[in-house]
Amino acid sequence: MLTAKVLTRDLIHAYNQKGGGGTLMSPFFEAVNVIAEGYMDMPKPNLVILLTDGELYWSDWLQVAEESGKLANRNIPVFILILDKTEKYPDHLEDVAHVYYV
Repeated sequence: MLTAKVLTRDLIHAYNQKGGGGTLMSPFFEAVNVIAEGYMDMPKPNLVILLTDGELYWSDWLQVAEESGKLANRNIPVFILILDKTEKYPDHLEDVAHVYYV
């Protein structure tokens, strides 16, 4: 059984991990789309939250914007939380998703 102390330590350790860039976001959006289509025995999501360090290749950011737009068109809001305030993303991403630095 996990205690609050162990869980908190593990979360802090996970938060302090450093990324190296190039994270593929396509598996995330594919899973969301499968759930939203009703192919799994799960309710349609009311919203989607993507937590990232922000170290994506520009082409991956463009894909995030495209996929976020598709979800927005299906009335599924996308919230993107970026951990590194120095990382940049395409301006038009804010047209299809709620983007915050945390």
